[in-house]
Amino acid sequence: MDLREKLRADWTRRALADASWWACQTHDVGREESQRLASVDLQAMLAGLTLAPDAAVLELGCGTGRLAGPLADRFIAVVGLDVSPSMIEAAKLLHPERPTLRYVVNDGVRLPFPRRSFDLVTAFAVLQHVDPSLVQAVLCGVRRVLKPDGRLRVQAWLGEPVDRAPAEDTLRIRTWTRDELDHWMAQAGLMVESVAPMPHPEPEVHRRPVVISARPAGMPHAPPPLPTVPRRSSAAEIAQEWGLLLHLVQKAAAAGAPRRALHAVRAGNRLLPAQAVGWWVEARLLATSGDRPGALQALAELDRMQTRPEDQEVYVAAAQLRRELAIDPTPMRMAEDA
Repeated sequence: MDLREKLRADWTRRALADASWWACQTHDVGREESQRLASVDLQAMLAGLTLAPDAAVLELGCGTGRLAGPLADRFIAVVGLDVSPSMIEAAKLLHPERPTLRYVVNDGVRLPFPRRSFDLVTAFAVLQHVDPSLVQAVLCGVRRVLKPDGRLRVQAWLGEPVDRAPAEDTLRIRTWTRDELDHWMAQAGLMVESVAPMPHPEPEVHRRPVVISARPAGMPHAPPPLPTVPRRSSAAEIAQEWGLLLHLVQKAAAAGAPRRALHAVRAGNRLLPAQAVGWWVEARLLATSGDRPGALQALAELDRMQTRPEDQEVYVAAAQLRRELAIDPTPMRMAEDA
């Protein structure tokens, strides 16, 4: 499978579960707080830049348009680009297109714009999720569409990598070293001008969030070929995605938004390789809402799964739920019987 196809499939799946949750870096906040965070992030991305109101701006990985929308309030021509059609659809609802703002579905490698089209290209919390081969391909595309005096602004994490995510992982945050950053930029015909630290509520020892500013300098070299990757996500990626999704479900349920919680867990159960905890959570949500047949159906899906010792607590909880639903708990398989 082409890495770009996996990227599109993964972020479309996440957008279908809850676009705002994933696009806001899994911060479940209200509209006012979301706007405040967007203002803080945009200020960091534009710090030190002097751009005229008629500047042309391209945002890579625009998600739901949380930065593209405010950018279009400042500049006359803003394009929000994302690999996921579902993210773009969500962006059009939350930040509708207008004369100063339009959206494009594209993977960022073969940008559908003429040479030297943009004064500024931005990417916030995007390239950190992809394999270095794709980072380099995107940087070469950016170099082609940047004006000679244009600027690239990228938010990323610098430091010493603790581990290296496999190429097919499109979720885990990758940490770059300064040497890697300088090399990739130089290969793409770009030069790093500055690396500015960003505030972060939870300081980490091995890495720090930064905003990188680069400009055109020299001719780009051909990027390395993109790897062919497995269609199925790695176990670590699935576990992280499920953990974040279940965190959203918990927050939504606690906030009195059962429909949002149910939609998110159903998206996970049907679009991700199913895990036992997901079906139990769906059954519990349905039972709480009074949908007994739906809860029984979710428990039946749990029954069909291959049992694992690490899911023992899930099966115990599911057996309790069966008792609450006043049905015979004996069909529920226990992990030790597998």
